[in-house]
Amino acid sequence: MTERSESDWQELTAEGRRILWGVARNGKLIDYGEFNDQLAEATGLLSFDLSTDRGRADISNLLVRIHNLDWDESKPYMLTSLVKLSGGNHPGRGFFTLASSKGLYAPDVPEDAFWSDQVRRAHEAHRRVRPVRG
Repeated sequence: MTERSESDWQELTAEGRRILWGVARNGKLIDYGEFNDQLAEATGLLSFDLSTDRGRADISNLLVRIHNLDWDESKPYMLTSLVKLSGGNHPGRGFFTLASSKGLYAPDVPEDAFWSDQVRRAHEAHRRVRPVRG
């Protein structure tokens, strides 16, 4: 188990946000394992041990930090929607818990519809605008 300093958390948050901006620009999704590997490579910090409850809780905490850093009321989308479970096409439960706690998600809305909308919004917000050639 690795205890992280606040400066490590800040570095992971900033780098995680940068990684997710790139994922959004490319119109993609990233799974937790790939996100974890890219974070470790970019920061030089130890990766989260996703085989443990603690490691999964820590990466979830990081995604909350990224959301809080990235959130902008004028552009209401969740950048963290781009992180999905490995081997599937769905986010972790923490995504919906966070969205609900922020008043963004109501349980009467189908999860897949809400998630798809958030992914679409994240992709649109970061889409590269290419100049029109004339």
